Amino acid sequence: MSGKGGRLTLPKRFRAGLGDRVALICLPHHALTLLPIALWDEIKSEIPSSADGERPDFAVVSVDVRGRIALPRTFCQWADIAPHSPLVIVGLGQKVEIWSHGAWEQFRLADSKLSEDAVEKLK
Repeated sequence: MSGKGGRLTLPKRFRAGLGDRVALICLPHHALTLLPIALWDEIKSEIPSSADGERPDFAVVSVDVRGRIALPRTFCQWADIAPHSPLVIVGLGQKVEIWSHGAWEQFRLADSKLSEDAVEKLK
């Protein structure tokens, strides 16, 4: 991520399905999610808001011709994303998740533990 203006260049393979405007959503697991506007319009009523104001809910951001988006400062703070820090970008169908490297590793470890526990219960 560029230090100037909190811009992030999305990898080309993730840009095609998003369009030139996307919904940027902060979800409780401290990652940012990008969705095409049409999909966001369909599901936004299902996404719980942060009633306590602890996290920003969503913003509509533009994707420029170079595939860059500007990440609002409050969203970066929520996701522990600092300028010039390593990020993990994960494409999942029509959505793209943006994680700080540290948050991604914590998520992976927690997910791995849940999987191990589920396998143990099946035995």
